[in-house]
Amino acid sequence: MPRGDYLKLAMALITVFSVRPAAPALPRGEEICTPMVKFFVGKVRIRSSHSKAVYPVSVGMKILKNHRIQTYRSSFVEVSLDSSTTLIIDENAEISYEEVIRWKKESSAPSRKRGFIDGLKKIFRDNNRINSINHTIAVKGDSPSEELLWEEDGGGKGSPVLEEKIVADYMSAEYARGHHENVIKAFRKNRALLQERKDRLEYLAGLSYLHLCAFRDAADIFMSLSANSRISSLRINALFQAGLANHCLLELKRSNEFLTRYITTCREGDLLPHAYYIRGLNYVHLKRSDLAKKDFARIRSSYSDSSLYADADLQYKRLSR
Repeated sequence: MPRGDYLKLAMALITVFSVRPAAPALPRGEEICTPMVKFFVGKVRIRSSHSKAVYPVSVGMKILKNHRIQTYRSSFVEVSLDSSTTLIIDENAEISYEEVIRWKKESSAPSRKRGFIDGLKKIFRDNNRINSINHTIAVKGDSPSEELLWEEDGGGKGSPVLEEKIVADYMSAEYARGHHENVIKAFRKNRALLQERKDRLEYLAGLSYLHLCAFRDAADIFMSLSANSRISSLRINALFQAGLANHCLLELKRSNEFLTRYITTCREGDLLPHAYYIRGLNYVHLKRSDLAKKDFARIRSSYSDSSLYADADLQYKRLSR
């Protein structure tokens, strides 16, 4: 190539690269943050400043630069900022992406208005612990009739009983791993196949819906089980779960119907103080402070060892001012 052509090519390359400078490196230790919805209760929406569209939030939804998070009355959302930092946005707020990032950098999230969020978080945490695979929803060898069914069938390949066991084992393993979408998919796909284990696996699917904040689907499952399950313990526990799911939907009167039935039916149990607490919160939102105080007082007097004791005490004192 002639020397003049080399010079022209060199000048062209210089021109191209001069208009595309390399992006400046991030300061050491600083990472690009993409906030993500971790948990929410009630009515929470994402508004896009570009398209003007409004979306209901879902667990795992990313908060982008053109988004604004809006919470409504008696609602809140927990946003994951990174692997170790979360931000809780209280009711009746509208927050931009830039404000979320600023709160992370300054560690200056706004104070919470009503103080009921911590109690609800504890309820979900305790509910997950109490409703472990081994404790409440064991799906292997549930009853003598089930084992007899195995003996009569012989466990032959392709038999309905064997296929049901495979589905049950898979759903249990995926639930234990926290793969709640897989639990729900397996239940939906194999629902018609399930027989002896149907109620327990449906309960497991309902718990997975709660984990994913799909409260409408969870409520439908638990309301049905509370009326129709052949297993008495599931019918009773489903009353509590239906009350919890309807509370998260802000269907407060319906929530109280199920919680009251649970409290009346279940004279003792790990979830009783939780039922009183949720019903008390419902009464607060329904502006029945007299009934709310009674429920919080019941926790103070009868469940001093409950994880909710301090929260109930705080709510009681606020209502007594």
